[in-house]
Amino acid sequence: MENSDDSLMPAGFPNDAFFKEMFSDPPRAIAFFQSHLPPAIVARVDWPSLKVLPTSFIKSGL
Repeated sequence: MENSDDSLMPAGFPNDAFFKEMFSDPPRAIAFFQSHLPPAIVARVDWPSLKVLPTSFIKSGL
């Protein structure tokens, strides 16, 4: 899968681009978590409340 947006693939950190792409699409992220988390956790999550926030997190000490 080729992506024309080079900003999604920082040099040396291809996994960052994968996670950003995967978890920026709520239905895909929900499907991933529902198939990988234990049933007890899946039952407690309010799935419709999940939303993408327009931010990134970088540890302040970096």
